[in-house]
Amino acid sequence: MDEIVSGVWLGPLPFAENIPVLKRNGIVSILTLDIMPLDCNIFKEFHLKFLYLRDEPSQDLLEILEDALSFIDECIQNKSNILVHCAMGVSRSASVVIAYLMRQNHLSYEEAYNIVSRKRSVFPNNGFINQLKLFHAMNWTVDRDSPLFRQYIAKKNFSVFTDYNGDIVNSQTAYQLYTTPSSFRCKKCRYVLFNSNQLR
Repeated sequence: MDEIVSGVWLGPLPFAENIPVLKRNGIVSILTLDIMPLDCNIFKEFHLKFLYLRDEPSQDLLEILEDALSFIDECIQNKSNILVHCAMGVSRSASVVIAYLMRQNHLSYEEAYNIVSRKRSVFPNNGFINQLKLFHAMNWTVDRDSPLFRQYIAKKNFSVFTDYNGDIVNSQTAYQLYTTPSSFRCKKCRYVLFNSNQLR
């Protein structure tokens, strides 16, 4: 767990035994970016906020970003130190802290990333990086009326797939590729022994 800027801490999933450390550092608010919230009975003394987010490039970071940043802003304005965490504290939570620094200081992704990485080793996934660069291009806000945002949504909704030869195929073809059972053959005679449907 590391203090990135005054009052904003970044780290992994906290456990009950971490509570004394949190208190010692004046942390009274916790923002969770994960697939499960913290146990509110264990962390009942803290101001908790949970936002569902998986660490996958396809995940929509922008969808929850304004909510996350508003919570951090609220905590800092109330002089309440905050821990922003995910499972490991290197991708999801790091991306939100990077976005916070970008907005607060009108920084590019690279500039904010460098500030965070000097305090903690972080590795946002490529999908989050691209969305943070879009966040910068939209003047540090999630502007749903922006042509850039609409282009992002259109691209996100119009899923394309790549076949084994590297060619782009449409979603119907991709579905057929995905649902066609794989055959397992004898290495010597190439006789089909069974297919993947029989493994289910």
